[in-house]
Amino acid sequence: MAEETTNINLISKKNAGFPAYLNFDKLRTEGIEYLGELSGKIWTDHNAHDPGITILEVLCYALLDLGYRTNIPVEDIIARNPNDATKDDHFFTAAEILSCNPLTIIDYRKLLIDIPGIKNAWLEVAIDQKDICKRRDNIPTDFVAANNLQNNQNCNEYINGIYHVFIETEKNIEEEFKTEEDKKKYTDDLILTIKKTLLAHRNLCEDFA
Repeated sequence: MAEETTNINLISKKNAGFPAYLNFDKLRTEGIEYLGELSGKIWTDHNAHDPGITILEVLCYALLDLGYRTNIPVEDIIARNPNDATKDDHFFTAAEILSCNPLTIIDYRKLLIDIPGIKNAWLEVAIDQKDICKRRDNIPTDFVAANNLQNNQNCNEYINGIYHVFIETEKNIEEEFKTEEDKKKYTDDLILTIKKTLLAHRNLCEDFA
């Protein structure tokens, strides 16, 4: 039941008029009483610290949530106090509730291009990593290194998910920065931002060489 105000219905915080199945304390109390009947001789600790009581409270919450969803009009559930002048934030934004990571190379490019200072970005699958190349002739990697062989010769399998990242900056680093120190600071800060962005959104089993 909802208390009526001028034009908007608000759910009462006092639970006045609500049925027992929409009262958490009532559900919890009856649940503990039932547990006492079933296992009173072997389970006597019904305090809040007991894991079994925690499970009971989670179950009560789930039942209460279902009760609200199925018995109260949605306009009552999401109604706000007419005297509340704060920002209307009943709902999560799409970015908060649908926080999906990039899935493809194009998605990664879009993510990088949104970083201030980056004009364009490209990703290429890394097939030149000496420690992840599998040679079809099964020559050990240490033998390849010891004999100064090109590790990518006869390679036909690579670990998926390793990328090289190439960036075109909005500023011309060679022309717009007078000192090497300024160039280094600009590029280091930008690279750090790029790394943080990529690592915060990378897919499972993917990395950037």
